[in-house]
Amino acid sequence: MKDQVVVSEVKQMRRTIKASVADPRRPAFDVYVSVEGNISESHLGQSLIDPDIMAETEKKAEQKLIDLMTDVTRKVQKVYKTDIFGLSEHLYQEHYQVWRALKENWEQGEQIFSKCPIRVHAKVKLHVVGSILKSE
Repeated sequence: MKDQVVVSEVKQMRRTIKASVADPRRPAFDVYVSVEGNISESHLGQSLIDPDIMAETEKKAEQKLIDLMTDVTRKVQKVYKTDIFGLSEHLYQEHYQVWRALKENWEQGEQIFSKCPIRVHAKVKLHVVGSILKSE
């Protein structure tokens, strides 16, 4: 399936953030993204009705999503040094004492946000809708 294209549309997306504050001066974050969508075009040359092909397509979509989100995360941390993901708000809600200690240096001063490890995890579920024609 190398260099073959599947076009999909996202119908639903959910995000969950989990923070590890084992080192309260450098929290680590896991961002879990769950996406559900429909395949609108397929140029695979293989049938997406086949569960193995669909599973492989979903795995490739998950990896692509992880790669894109990781690239954006790195750029935001290293270039812009701005928490556009709401990680500070997550700390405020879930780990208030840690947030209080870090809030002044989150994006300013020590810029703790730019040094926090952020791992991205993705789960993609795709559906085939409409009719499927097989051409030979």
